[in-house]
Amino acid sequence: MKKNNEMQCAWIRWQNFKKMLPSLIFLCGLCGDFVSFLNAQEDIPQPTYANVAYGPDERNVMDVWIPQGMDDKAPFPCVLYIHGGSWINGDKSEPFKKFKYIQTFLPEGIAVASINYRLMGKHPFPAPLNDAARAMQFLKYKSQEWKINKNKIAVGGQSAGGCSSLWLAFVDDLADAKSDDPVAHESTRPVCVFVTQAQSTLDPKQMVEWTGNDVVYKHAMIKTVFGYPDTAKDPDGSLVKKYSPAAQFGAGDPPILFGSSGKETPPAEGDTNHAIHHPGFSTGLQALAEKAGVPFTKISKPKDTIGFLKKHLLENP
Repeated sequence: MKKNNEMQCAWIRWQNFKKMLPSLIFLCGLCGDFVSFLNAQEDIPQPTYANVAYGPDERNVMDVWIPQGMDDKAPFPCVLYIHGGSWINGDKSEPFKKFKYIQTFLPEGIAVASINYRLMGKHPFPAPLNDAARAMQFLKYKSQEWKINKNKIAVGGQSAGGCSSLWLAFVDDLADAKSDDPVAHESTRPVCVFVTQAQSTLDPKQMVEWTGNDVVYKHAMIKTVFGYPDTAKDPDGSLVKKYSPAAQFGAGDPPILFGSSGKETPPAEGDTNHAIHHPGFSTGLQALAEKAGVPFTKISKPKDTIGFLKKHLLENP
């Protein structure tokens, strides 16, 4: 009888444990996420200048990291990083959280600036692109104070941030010498551009040609800005002509590094993530670059960016 009672108690404890198991798993998951969060925070070095306003909107802020203990190498070349997120989410913590190789820039004597920008939905297109240009001008305006070499600034980013970066690298210089705003006097041109899984065109026909079908139209980024296949938001194609990177690209534009991966096949119906990051965006731009004589480097691992930036920011005079 005693043995049966013990077995029954054990069975009851097991049944209670099974009832608690989902909650335990959930709590363990929370603990794991919290530990990961803490580790991520520890991995992010404190910026030299944090949340510096470069424009009037609350999202117009940047963090800047200046190499420390290397004053003999000043002024420093710099990387301006633009985060991804379909132009509808994301923030300036992305480069150190997602692409930890960026931390190696500082010991090499390369400064890093990362920006927030106005997001779609709350602000109309092309707010993210205009903010990218303003951030570049502001960075150059502050270059003497921050010990940055304004002639050695690269721009780059991932996904939508990469699209902004390509547009900024290809569009004609937006400097306005007649403006009353001294920041606007600065050039918007970078010395080179590096992107990962970026959209190199916003042209509807070109996107279909480069990705293999129109699945990309259904991605939130493209739906929010253009609403394809409906052309009501850009009936005459003027937005595409002005803001599509490929439309602005031409001979004399800066060297390009394009990180790309994934299947070359057309995206499956509903696979908008494959569509918006399709390697065809890289292949299509590469063909244009080769025709125009613009240096183009294609990589599959983001960490391979380091050699490209060292070449253009540190080695080239």
